[in-house]
Amino acid sequence: MIEYIDETNIPFSEVGSDIPNTAQLKFIFLNEDERNFPMKNLTQQNYIFYSNIFNNFTDKELDELKTRWVLQKEFKCLQVKVQLYRKPE
Repeated sequence: MIEYIDETNIPFSEVGSDIPNTAQLKFIFLNEDERNFPMKNLTQQNYIFYSNIFNNFTDKELDELKTRWVLQKEFKCLQVKVQLYRKPE
């Protein structure tokens, strides 16, 4: 998903997520990339990066993402999925 976000020129500052995605990328990928996603805030951010392995999204937040936001991109591997939601215009 990071590659997709980079390729589509979406600023990290516009993509909310939750732990562990809020850590700097250098600690996740063991490189020099100091970018990180801010903590999710569905009222302020234009994009939300979600994975079904996270457990910090409330039922209300998940319901809002699934019913009101646009699923822009999704990657799946077996039972794990990562999704990038875009705030509706």
